[in-house]
Amino acid sequence: MIGSQYKIELADDYDMNTIEKRIRENGFKTDGFRGLHTKFYMMSRKSAYGMSKNTYCPLYLWNDSEGLNDFLFGGYYDNILNTFGWQKVNLGIPLMYKFEENIGSVKYAFEQIVDIKESKSLANLTHTIKESLLSEQFDNYLVIYNSDKWKYVVFYFSEEYTDIELTHANVYEIKHISFG
Repeated sequence: MIGSQYKIELADDYDMNTIEKRIRENGFKTDGFRGLHTKFYMMSRKSAYGMSKNTYCPLYLWNDSEGLNDFLFGGYYDNILNTFGWQKVNLGIPLMYKFEENIGSVKYAFEQIVDIKESKSLANLTHTIKESLLSEQFDNYLVIYNSDKWKYVVFYFSEEYTDIELTHANVYEIKHISFG
């Protein structure tokens, strides 16, 4: 599996209803997309939930590289390029995830970015991450790591907004979910 995400930062006065309309009119186009496991159409609004920026930042979980390659190089990503310009696509490897039956009805994603500290062994990292997961509070989560940046990102998914104490956390509204 491969995780991918592009974070498009928008102007402070950008009308975020434009993004919602875009998702309503186009979100279904990735339903059943070859190689896609799950796509979360996510956005944040400046000053909502403590966010400092307006962003459009879909999160993809791919079954394999073929689906990702088809999306990026088969003309589908051109819509992003033509609308928002050149965007960096962040890639990562899913380390663990849990999606329950209610994953299709989640409305919020809480993103926590954590540095992987330099050490002599990574053997206990997954155990450490599992111990720190808020799995009692959230039925659905995804952990993606990037060894190029030595970071991992935890996404917690919820049907309702909840105040949680997370270091370096972002809160996103989920406006549509596509399944491959």
